[in-house]
Amino acid sequence: NAADVWVYGNTFYGNSGDNLRAVIMLRGNQHPLGRVRIMGNIFQNNHPRKAGETFFWVRTPLAPDFEHDYNLYMNNIAHTETPYVGEAHGIYDMDPSFTDPKIPGTEVRTTARIEEIAGDFALMRESPGRGAGIDMVGVEGHPNWRPSDTDRRWDLVGRPRPTNQPWDLGALEFAGD
Repeated sequence: NAADVWVYGNTFYGNSGDNLRAVIMLRGNQHPLGRVRIMGNIFQNNHPRKAGETFFWVRTPLAPDFEHDYNLYMNNIAHTETPYVGEAHGIYDMDPSFTDPKIPGTEVRTTARIEEIAGDFALMRESPGRGAGIDMVGVEGHPNWRPSDTDRRWDLVGRPRPTNQPWDLGALEFAGD
């Protein structure tokens, strides 16, 4: 379904400032939202400050099958239009243990720069996000309109994610020490 939204395998860090209203905006505008899945992400230090600031900004009514689970939350804005607490497999108030997290500059936009930024958000061995996710490609309803594009099991930098086994949370699989 083209109206479905799948947000998974991401790292949201330091999304803050006076010009930001929400960490995630769910807005249908011209087309209503369908099924919404937000899973396997890490959210840390996100504090939008624009008027009406919130974690989830829901601009259109959500479909009844909105689901969020298998996410890690640490030090984020508490106000939200749709609660992000109460996930059966969620991790709350635990440091994800990134290698060297910081808000990256975006002046240089090259593949090498993306890999450098990604390295700052690599999970360390002690991260509670290791093995705490699920194989998102195996979740019922996962989009598969073009399997060569949609059925990918790898992280941001191309490391494979396991099939039918827990994934690490966030954008990167643990790469070892």
